[in-house]
Formats: sequence, structure tokens, C-alpha cells
Amino acid sequence: MNDPRQLYAAASLLFLGGAAFIWSRRAAAATDAGTVADAGADLGIESLGNPFDGLQGIADYFTEGITDMVNQVTPNQAAATNPQRLSAAGLVMLQKIESFSATPYKDDYAGTPEVEFSIGYGHQIKPGEVFTRITKEEGVQLLAVDVQSREAVVLRAVRVPINQAQFDALVIFAYNVGESAFLKSTLLRKLNAGDAAGAAAEFNRWIYSGGKVSASLQDRAVKQAALFQSGVYA
Repeated sequence: MNDPRQLYAAASLLFLGGAAFIWSRRAAAATDAGTVADAGADLGIESLGNPFDGLQGIADYFTEGITDMVNQVTPNQAAATNPQRLSAAGLVMLQKIESFSATPYKDDYAGTPEVEFSIGYGHQIKPGEVFTRITKEEGVQLLAVDVQSREAVVLRAVRVPINQAQFDALVIFAYNVGESAFLKSTLLRKLNAGDAAGAAAEFNRWIYSGGKVSASLQDRAVKQAALFQSGVYA
């Protein structure tokens, strides 16, 4: 294909193909989650009727479309995806599960005999840290730092192939119970033994606080199991 016109035509097709791919994927995702107007907002345009509105928009579609075609991941993939980080959807789910507190509160789920206090999205206040009030933005920053250690422990401990949704569920689980409890858990042992279904069932064992069933922990367990098994982000 040495003819410049043929090369241009091929590049144009690839260009538009990548743009169409990312537009259709994002439009479908946004429409599933809300309305057509939401889909347009997600794409940064006023109407879905004209997805190639502006040269810069086309360039962005092309770049992102190629990236998505190469890296596209679906939650139910059986093959390993080798996830390394908590996904954006996983981070949002973790924020919802933890909920936000602008001021310090007594953390009954800290898992230690001492009285522990947390702030933001479940950030356990460490010796030397002084917090009186924080914003949600500051809470997200603390959460992002805290999540890194949970990502690391999941990467280190899991020895079987898992997909992104399963990785996210494990990171969220480890964030709640702590690294030590995660490493000692039957959930992890069953997962590494190849029993994914048995591992999913283990989430429901972590629903007790002070020897009693906690409604909030029970709700968390249901959501984590659904994410691990079916890729459903609550």
C-alpha cells in the first residue's frame, strides 16, 4: 500500500473506527446508568447526534478509542487481566460503602482493643496525625493513599488469575478488615486453592461487630460478593 491516497484512506478508517468505538461504548454505558443527556455530558458534548463535534474532539475520540480497543476489560472475563490498581468504579464504590465523615469518629470496626478514631472515608487516624475537620476532597486524598497498601497486599497474596472486578472486591474487603485479617482469611485461602465460589461465600462471614450482626457490615458483604462474582458495582 504505497499510494499516499490509500494510506490516507486506511488511516482515516482507523481514525473514525476508534472514534466510533469509544463514542458507542461511553454512550451505552452512560445511557445504561442514566439518561441520553448524561451520555452526552460524559462525552463532553451537548448532543449525541453529532459525536464528532470539533477537531479536538475527534482527536480525543481516536486516541481513547484505540486505547479502549487494546485495554478493554469486562467484569465477567474468565481470563486473567492482571489488574494492578483499584479501578475508578471500585474507588467510587468504596467511598459509598465507607461514607464520609468530616470530623473524627470512634471506629468500632478497627479490629483493635484500643479505642480508634477515623475520619473521612474510613481513614484510621495514626499517632501524630491531628484532624479536626476535613473536606471531601481531602478525604479522597487520604483514601487514595490508604488504598495503595491494600492494593499491594492483594497483589502480593493472591496467587491465582483474577479479573478487575474481583481485584476491586478484594481491595475493598482488605480495606475494611485490615491487611493482617485479609492475609489470614479463609477467603484468601479458598481463592488461592482455586475455589472462587467458596471464596465469594466467605464475604458473608465478616458481618459481626461485638459478637452481633451489623446491618452495615452485612450490606457491605452482599455488595462485595456481588462485585466479586458478577462484576456488579454498587
